[in-house]
Amino acid sequence: MIAVAVVVMFSTIVGVAVTRYFSQAQVKKAMVDIKSLESAIELYRTNCYRYPAGDAGLRALIEKPSDCEGWAGPYIKANKLPKDPWGKEYMYSGPSGDADYQLSSGGPDGSPGSADDIKITDID
Repeated sequence: MIAVAVVVMFSTIVGVAVTRYFSQAQVKKAMVDIKSLESAIELYRTNCYRYPAGDAGLRALIEKPSDCEGWAGPYIKANKLPKDPWGKEYMYSGPSGDADYQLSSGGPDGSPGSADDIKITDID
């Protein structure tokens, strides 16, 4: 009986550690994806002399927009937009005001504007 209790306790400790590690890995994956999308966006800007417009969004990285003569894409190898580790689309908004563009994930809760969002401005 004591052996069963020790095994259950050990399994619980290991389970919590694995879950925490998996959650951290998902956040890091989202950060890597955002940095990759940033590189693709910058290459698009080099060819089209501007960032993708808000209405074209990230699709401009895989489909030629009508207003970009220098488009040399697709800018993403898989020729499809990645989803974040929680199965949601990455959020992009085109240039406005002083900001070039915004790129983010809704994070683990999938809700934009919450504390767990992963934003390009938060990544070094």
